[in-house]
Amino acid sequence: MNKSKRAVIALLFLCSILFLTQPDKDDIYDWLEHEQGITQRDDSNEAIAFGLFKKDGKQIQEMFSHYRNTGLFASEEKVFYDENGESFTIRVFGIAGQLFLMEEGPVWDWLNN
Repeated sequence: MNKSKRAVIALLFLCSILFLTQPDKDDIYDWLEHEQGITQRDDSNEAIAFGLFKKDGKQIQEMFSHYRNTGLFASEEKVFYDENGESFTIRVFGIAGQLFLMEEGPVWDWLNN
């Protein structure tokens, strides 16, 4: 087997692994709960429809969310508002079953454009 065939097989194998281990939205919600302390307020239709969450015992509301699933990695950007109207943004990047908090910047822009 020549080198180019081996390289193609290795690339296909790597892409298959990344595809099979890519985090989904449920993984991101679990990560938000364990790493950021953000939980869904309750399972009511109202809480789900209006994006009501809790952080540090206070209600926050999800105002914007952008989820991207490429087949090789996933990313999500969420903008929350607290009871005082202050906003904060959480950016999550997931690959190979791992999730990472990211800051806005050139790497985030490159991954999501």
